Amino acid sequence: MFKRQVAPARRSAQAPFSYGTPPVIYADGSITEVHTGRNGPFVLSPADAKRFGLPTVSVDAGKLAFSVSAPPRAINSLVLHGHVLVDVCAALG
Repeated sequence: MFKRQVAPARRSAQAPFSYGTPPVIYADGSITEVHTGRNGPFVLSPADAKRFGLPTVSVDAGKLAFSVSAPPRAINSLVLHGHVLVDVCAALG
């Protein structure tokens, strides 16, 4: 007989999300993406989270548009016309 393995309890947060439109990749390697509806989880570095006024890990609702430079990757712009549904770190905290 097989003995069932039980994983340790972990905290989790769930939210339905949409994929939005496919990214636009330019010849120089830069990328622009636009997401609508529920988006996430959306992960930012602590510096970018502070710069754009968003949580480090979040689930957002509305229109989220961002552009990323060619390698090495850096976020050039990020605009959220909507609101943060879940600050994931705070929810799991």
